[in-house]
Amino acid sequence: MLPEARFRLDNSTWFLNWGGFFDLAKHGYIGQVVIDALRENFNKPGAATAMIGWYRGTMRDALIPQALKKVNTKLPSKVPTLVLWGKKDTFLHYTLAERSFERGVDESVKSKSKLTYIEDANHWATHQRPDAVNKNILAFIQEGASFKPQVDATINTVTVEPVVDVTPKQVPQADAKQKEAEAAAKKQQEEKVAAEKKAAEQKKVAEEAEKKKQAEAKASSEKKAAEEAKTKEEAKKQEAIQKIKEEKQKAEEEQKRKEEAKKKAEEEQKKKDAEAKLKAEEAKKAEEAKKKAEEEQKKKEAEEKKKAEEAKKKAEEEQKKKEEEAKKKAEEEVKRKEAEAAKISKERAYEAKNQEALVNHQAEEENDQKVRDKKALNEALNAEVKETKLVPDEKFEKTLANEAQHQSAQAEHTKDEEKMQAERDRQVLQEMLKQQ
Repeated sequence: MLPEARFRLDNSTWFLNWGGFFDLAKHGYIGQVVIDALRENFNKPGAATAMIGWYRGTMRDALIPQALKKVNTKLPSKVPTLVLWGKKDTFLHYTLAERSFERGVDESVKSKSKLTYIEDANHWATHQRPDAVNKNILAFIQEGASFKPQVDATINTVTVEPVVDVTPKQVPQADAKQKEAEAAAKKQQEEKVAAEKKAAEQKKVAEEAEKKKQAEAKASSEKKAAEEAKTKEEAKKQEAIQKIKEEKQKAEEEQKRKEEAKKKAEEEQKKKDAEAKLKAEEAKKAEEAKKKAEEEQKKKEAEEKKKAEEAKKKAEEEQKKKEEEAKKKAEEEVKRKEAEAAKISKERAYEAKNQEALVNHQAEEENDQKVRDKKALNEALNAEVKETKLVPDEKFEKTLANEAQHQSAQAEHTKDEEKMQAERDRQVLQEMLKQQ
C-alpha cells in the first residue's frame, strides 16, 4: 500500500524526518540508538500498517461516522483511563483527544478517568516532557489505587447441577441360579471393564509416550529453529549494522559531495557574480559611451541642422532674390511684350483703319461711280425716253440700290473680322507672357 511504502522509503529516512524524530535527536530528546531502533521496528512486517491503522480509523470516523458507530459499539474501555496529549501537536490536533476520551472511555468509569493536556509538548510528549508524563501517570495511579472495577456478574456465574443419588433403595429377591448368573455376568462385565481399562491405560501410556516423543521432537525442532532464528537474527543484526555503516558512510559521502557541490556552487556563484559585475561595469561604460556618443550626435545634428537652416535660409533668400529678379524680368518682359503687342495692335489697328479708310474710299469711289453710272444711265435712259418717250424703270433703280447696300455690308464685315483677329493676337501674346 502506498502509505506503508512511503513510510519505508529510503530505510524509513523520509518518515523519520517527516515525523520529527531527527528534530527530537537534534534537540537531545533522543539518541542515535533510538533512531536505529525505530528504523528496525518500522521495517518489520506489518509494523507500518499497525502504526497507520489508528489514523485510518480516525479518518473513517470523520468520513463515515454512522458506520463507525456500529463497528465501535464494544470499543469503550471499562477501565479507568488517563489520556495525555501534547497541546502543540501538529499531526493530531488536541481536539482529537476529546473525541478519543468521549468515545473510548465508558460512562461507567468516566468519573475515574482523566484527560490532561501538556501545554509545551507536541506529538512526542513522552520524549519532550518525560517529567510531566511520569508525574501525571503517578498521580493518576495514586488517586485510583483504592478503586476496584465493577465485575460483570454474568462472567463468573457457574451453573451447578444438583447431585442425584442413583443408589437403589430396594434390592429385589432372586433365586440362587439367578444370583450365580448375575454374579457370572457381573464378573464377566468386570473383566471386560478391566480389559477395557487396561487397554485404555495402555493406549494412554502409548499416547503419552507419543506426546512425549512429539514434545521432545518439537522441543528439539523449536530449539533448532530458535538457534537458526538467533543465527538469522545475529546475521540480520550484523547486516543491519553493516547497512547502517554503509548508510552512514553513504550519508557522509553524500554530505561530503553536497559540501563539495555547495563549495563549487559558491565558487561558480562568485565567478558568475564577478562576471556579472564586470559585465555590469562594461555595460555601464558602454552606456556612458553610448550616452556621450548620443550627446555628440545630438550636438552634431544640432550644428548640421543649424547649418542646414542657415543654408536653407540663404537658399531661400537667393531663391527669393532670383524669383524677384525673374519676376521683375518677367514683368519687364510682359511689359515689353505688351508694349510690342500694343504696338502691333496699334499698327494693326492703324492698318485696319487705313484698310477701312481705303475700303471706305473705294466704297465712296464705287458709290461715286455708281452715282456716275446711275447718272449716266439716267441720262441715257432719259435720252432713250426722250427718244422713245418711255417712263424710267423703278425696279431697276431698286436693284442698283440693293447692290450698293450689299457692298457696304461686306466692307463692314471685313472691318469686324480684322478687329477680332487683332484681339485674338493680343490674347495669344498675353498667354505666352504668362507661361514664361
